Amino acid sequence: MDAVRDAIVALLEEEPRTVTELTAAYCRLRLVNGWPFLTDLHNIARRTSDLHDRGVIYDTGVRRPTRFGRPSAVWAVKEVA
Repeated sequence: MDAVRDAIVALLEEEPRTVTELTAAYCRLRLVNGWPFLTDLHNIARRTSDLHDRGVIYDTGVRRPTRFGRPSAVWAVKEVA
């Protein structure tokens, strides 16, 4: 995995989050954790989709509103059996 994917997994291990919440947390904690600077914040959404496709995270079925009021999926890390 790359550093951004590792960061997303680490953030989701703390608590389930939407992509918007992930992006905000990534930006807030980037320097403290030594994560790379993102010139394109949509990178978080793309990496989240990739992690879902790989079966690392899942859609909890819960929806939270974005700042525009639209529902957004809440993502969580799959438990390793």
